[in-house]
Amino acid sequence: MIALDGKIHAIAGASGRDIKKSVDWHEVYDPAADNWEPRAPLPDARDHAGAVALNGRIHVIGGGLDGSSRSSDLHHVYDLQTDAWETRAPLPTPRGGHAAAVLRERIFIMGGESTGKLHGQNEGYDVKTDRWESYAPLPTPRHGAGAATIGDAIYFAGGAPVTGTAFLTSVNEAFALN
Repeated sequence: MIALDGKIHAIAGASGRDIKKSVDWHEVYDPAADNWEPRAPLPDARDHAGAVALNGRIHVIGGGLDGSSRSSDLHHVYDLQTDAWETRAPLPTPRGGHAAAVLRERIFIMGGESTGKLHGQNEGYDVKTDRWESYAPLPTPRHGAGAATIGDAIYFAGGAPVTGTAFLTSVNEAFALN
């Protein structure tokens, strides 16, 4: 979920209990009116994607397909004014369960997993050039972690340092640009 302009956007995810099926749903909750309204669906269904709001637009990046059986490199941007999605440069390392955060007008995707593999990659996206760059990898690769920007650093906390969810950690690491 992403908060933007006083409303909450619930985008994509998974449906089903035993068999996970990725969805392309996009609904917006208006707390002032206490109601949900549908918006343009995400062009490709996925779950466990990273999402951030930057410059009045929502970026949905990567994710798993049907319960993480396959990983996505897709990167879509939602424009509130036109209620439409646009495709942007794909994520260099396809994965789901990663964290997303914004630092100095760049979107960072950290960690994640794909089938049988844990990722420590830290990749940054420049919205002005529509290009990705690699940055220092995570000291402790993991998925399912949270990321938050405070000041001039992104804090990457918790998650699972192994594929699946059999073991979780409380490790908290910070990343800063020079």
